[in-house]
Amino acid sequence: MSPQAALVDQPAAVTVQGLPAGAQTTLTARAKDIDGITWSSSAEFQAISAGTVSLDQPSLGDSYTGVSPMGLFTRMTPPPGSTAAAFLHGPAGYDVELEASVSGRVAATTMAKRQGPTAVGVRITPDPCRTMCRPAAREVRNVVRTAVSTGRR
Repeated sequence: MSPQAALVDQPAAVTVQGLPAGAQTTLTARAKDIDGITWSSSAEFQAISAGTVSLDQPSLGDSYTGVSPMGLFTRMTPPPGSTAAAFLHGPAGYDVELEASVSGRVAATTMAKRQGPTAVGVRITPDPCRTMCRPAAREVRNVVRTAVSTGRR
């Protein structure tokens, strides 16, 4: 199983090799949010004749169906009974445990890194009213600002 590190808003290339041709394969993703809650998703795939499955193939069901290269990452949900409303992660990103199973047996596992802004050199400067992100290089081309409203004017 070969994942690549990718920015949180970019697809990660995930491929499983060495599977039986045509095997119904379940890919499962698990990650802990900033509060330590484990979120998960899964998708069913059919291995092609070369014995491989990738996120570029259509999912046949589970957390999503159809082609969605980011589906395993974007369709993660918290466990039943959790009050978590959104998956929040730290500025460096988060790790995702990936598991491939065939007929209920684990065929492969690995970790994928979903990189946040600080993992690629962006500095975050805290401010009481907003957060400013700057590239590590001296030349600032784009600045992302997130304003927090207090409800007062």
